[in-house]
Amino acid sequence: MIGLTGQIGAGKTTVAAMFRELGCAVINADDLARAVLSEGEGVRFVREAFGPQYIRPDGTVDRRAVADLVFNDPRQKDRLEGYIYPILHRRREALTAQYQADPAVRAIILETPLLLEKGLKSLCDYVILVEADLDVRLKRVGAARRWDPEELRRREKFFFPVHLKRALADDIVYNNSSADVCRQQVGKAFSRIVSSEDCRLA
Repeated sequence: MIGLTGQIGAGKTTVAAMFRELGCAVINADDLARAVLSEGEGVRFVREAFGPQYIRPDGTVDRRAVADLVFNDPRQKDRLEGYIYPILHRRREALTAQYQADPAVRAIILETPLLLEKGLKSLCDYVILVEADLDVRLKRVGAARRWDPEELRRREKFFFPVHLKRALADDIVYNNSSADVCRQQVGKAFSRIVSSEDCRLA
């Protein structure tokens, strides 16, 4: 299992897609969490835990409003994670078993922003950190999520500082420039992983 993590806006999903091009299967923790909150049980949990104001008129969870709540209130964050994480664990295990049984899958990528913070490094044989300069990340999250610098700072206070992430990672992909440059780094990283006798790819 290859763990993939990094700073907000560094381009983890972009890098994951490049690993997918190399024949890897990707388990995206954010996608799994979104799926949990899109289901009936998840909607009911949000309504009962946080109130009906966090449900849109169409009956779906207002994920932006929920995010604003939990990133401002650690108790509510713990409450949400207490509901979501056991479900994520079961689904991650099921997907891992599915991909391990597929001979076409060269490796499994576990993509999650909190891989190190939540102790998931123990599941991985190799951890890759995706980094990008602050100005690059600000531009990306501003365009994609309409975040200002203060919002990025507020979210990142829940993450390990980058120097600690570097110390815990086995490899780093710098995603500051073009897709081609990033893809070259991904290819080299994967070659190092494949050649490592200590790393199980799935």
